[in-house]
Amino acid sequence: MPQSTDDDFEGEGFYAAMRSLEDSCDAQSREMLPTLGERAPKLYTILGTLLSILDRASSCYWGCRGGDHAVEYLTGGVCNSARAAIRLMHMGFYDEALTVSRSIAERVNLVSLFLYDPDTLTEWRSADERVRRRKYSAVQVRLRLEQGGWDVPTDQDRYSKLSGYGAHPGHSPQHFIPHAPPVAGGLYNEIGLLICLNEIGRSVILYAGICIGSMALPKDVSQRLSGLAMEAAHHLGKADLEGMDEYWEKGNPE
Repeated sequence: MPQSTDDDFEGEGFYAAMRSLEDSCDAQSREMLPTLGERAPKLYTILGTLLSILDRASSCYWGCRGGDHAVEYLTGGVCNSARAAIRLMHMGFYDEALTVSRSIAERVNLVSLFLYDPDTLTEWRSADERVRRRKYSAVQVRLRLEQGGWDVPTDQDRYSKLSGYGAHPGHSPQHFIPHAPPVAGGLYNEIGLLICLNEIGRSVILYAGICIGSMALPKDVSQRLSGLAMEAAHHLGKADLEGMDEYWEKGNPE
């Protein structure tokens, strides 16, 4: 049996210290969330209900219609990404949470294209990975929505902002407080938490409202999903990436 080295002890010690830091931030986040105004706690609760319904829809809980389950897999991916992003948010990895939420925003645009042009859903279902990468990349989907004159849920500006936090190099890490130095993940930041919650919530709400047209859900489930999405939308706060410039000037988002 190999003997432990100083590097082994240092490595294990680092992991233990980081777990403790992240667990502490997670506990603080969960403790503080109910105190962050009226909208944020309500949004957080409804978001969990939306994800519960979408998770069941992705696994044919209300009956299986057969076929390739492409849309169900797409929906399952949204649920997984949202869960991961929320977990990262709780642990103070706000940049990383926004990076993960970008994948949800991409899928929102994709299901929007399916809604506006049903033929694209048929083509996407039958396409291989090479064709999907070429014709249904995030950029191509956005351009097709623009060219069709349709609404683009995640436009180029918002997508760039989501990409700028964590996905693209050069941005100061976890930097949500004006004139303060950047920090490592695992430290609680109220503004970082609110921005992540609103951005994750926005994308999940849009996906829930749009995907109904591509999924064969019972009428009562569809109506509940739609109603919850609209209710959650009323609780979205102003602290998001679109309002960051205003926050940096005023330092007081709602």
